[in-house]
Amino acid sequence: MIQLGHGLSDQKDEIRFCCPFCTLFGKANDSKYHLYVNTEKRLFHCFRCGVSGSIGRNGDFFLKNVAENKKYSSDLFSERHDMNLLGKVEIEKIKKEKLEKKKEKSDIVLFPKLYEVKGVMGEMGRSYWEERGFSEEDAIIFDIRFSEENSRIVIPIKDSRGTVVFYIQRAIEVGMKPRYIFSVGANKKDYLYNIHNAKLYKEIFIFEGTLDVISAGQNSVALLGKFISEGQIEQLKQSSIDKVHLMLDKDVSRRERTRVKEKLRMIVDVREVQPPDCGDMNDLLREKGREGVDNFLKEIVEDTS
Repeated sequence: MIQLGHGLSDQKDEIRFCCPFCTLFGKANDSKYHLYVNTEKRLFHCFRCGVSGSIGRNGDFFLKNVAENKKYSSDLFSERHDMNLLGKVEIEKIKKEKLEKKKEKSDIVLFPKLYEVKGVMGEMGRSYWEERGFSEEDAIIFDIRFSEENSRIVIPIKDSRGTVVFYIQRAIEVGMKPRYIFSVGANKKDYLYNIHNAKLYKEIFIFEGTLDVISAGQNSVALLGKFISEGQIEQLKQSSIDKVHLMLDKDVSRRERTRVKEKLRMIVDVREVQPPDCGDMNDLLREKGREGVDNFLKEIVEDTS
């Protein structure tokens, strides 16, 4: 008996199934619902392997243009399918689940963990990472990955639960353009980088970029830009954070700084602090190491307490 599985239907008398005949006629497994069944006319056709024919009252499939006029029993009119077709909402749910599984699988293949990449590509990625002052432990904590296809460091952006919502690929060579590649459909305005770790702290640092956060530690987040959105404000509201040290880059205008501070003051205690003289937090890490960064941040906390 042919097991048709779930059918998709957004029309009254038509159901689509993953075709069970494709493999019988030399095609790969059908996963995109190419078999169309008309329940009123009791006809079927696969737009992938080309089989077609009629359907008997008990659900038997009679294949047309097959020498022996072969008959296949099916579960088409069983309790599972009879008058219990999936509606549009369920169809969209299935499509979304399949897309997420495909994306998850492709991310695993395309973006292996940085310290698991073999060969020249792995050496190149790790060399860049360590030149920035980071360690293997930093890569593990922040789940840093690598795109062998694009020769870029890959930084996962996660929601407050720690689920990856999109990726940022960062150039590792001087002159490589664009400097950043965001996942298709990524909406960076809705997320604070590293909020899933920082939300557990009462007092945190807010920076612009991801490398500042990785340099500073887990009690910090990045705006992924110069502005703060309502979505990011909402993430802070849902956390344990009640005090922030705002450290924007030196090129941010006074007006832009004021906008960010005013939004933050509506929900937390805000202290604006200046970045290190050498540049940003990653510059400080490269110059003075992890101990130098820790001391710098400790002094800021003490001075503003």
